[in-house]
Amino acid sequence: IWRHRLQTQIGAILLSLTTLTLAGTGVYQYFQLRASQMQAIDHLAEFSAERLADVLISPLWNLENEIIDGALISEMKEPVISTILVKNPEGKIIAMKGRDLDWKVVTVDVEPRAGEFAFEQFKKISKLNEELGMVEVYVTDRFVHEELRGQILSMVALIVMLDLLLLIGLSLTIRVLLTRPLGLLLQAAHAIGNGDLTQAIHIRQQNEIGQFAKAFAQMMQQVKTVIGEAGQAANTVASGSEQMSLSAAQMSQGASTQAAAAEEASSSMEEMTANIRQSAENAAETERIAKLSAQ
Repeated sequence: IWRHRLQTQIGAILLSLTTLTLAGTGVYQYFQLRASQMQAIDHLAEFSAERLADVLISPLWNLENEIIDGALISEMKEPVISTILVKNPEGKIIAMKGRDLDWKVVTVDVEPRAGEFAFEQFKKISKLNEELGMVEVYVTDRFVHEELRGQILSMVALIVMLDLLLLIGLSLTIRVLLTRPLGLLLQAAHAIGNGDLTQAIHIRQQNEIGQFAKAFAQMMQQVKTVIGEAGQAANTVASGSEQMSLSAAQMSQGASTQAAAAEEASSSMEEMTANIRQSAENAAETERIAKLSAQ
């Protein structure tokens, strides 16, 4: 099964580690970028409030509402600025600009609620130590989130692309450096198990796999040598056994010849014994006849 293959397992481990590393780096960069963007927006709100506090001194002193509105509209060219309002020392709103649904600058009459926007900057407007009013700048983090969302999508696409490239590269590398050499060694091992010692292993790597292949080839050669020596010893033993069988047959034949000779000698002895006995009987008969003749 493909999931049990060494190439798949190593590739999955390396791919997981790489993905986790890239994801961790991406998360870190996300928070770094978010903090940087938020800090930039906060500085923008502070700078806008300070600039308006300087620009609006003369219009507030002279109560020039058109100039005040123009200054607010000009400042809201920055899209992150959602609302700007100007109050008199009593806290009454003199001018206020906000955004509609299309994010265009319009005149609004509803004061922002506390905590409604990500950043708020308040700056007093004064001349000759006399307070003329207060400018309030409200900045949204809407565009920051949109930019960060785009960054996240780009980061995910980059991780997926790098994972695909890494997967292809790892597959080719593992196949060349690991899977193919191990396959050749496995094939040779099966051949040895089936009694075939003629398999040649062609692995020219200088790493651990190459060293293992070299040792495996030496082992095959040693096994072939041992089997050859064992065959020669078996042939020698067989030849000795054949010679021993021939010697035993010769000894058996000699024993049979000796037994026949012994049997012939025994027959001759019996014949001699019979002749001696007959001679004795003849002698005794001759003596008896002689005695009778003498009487």
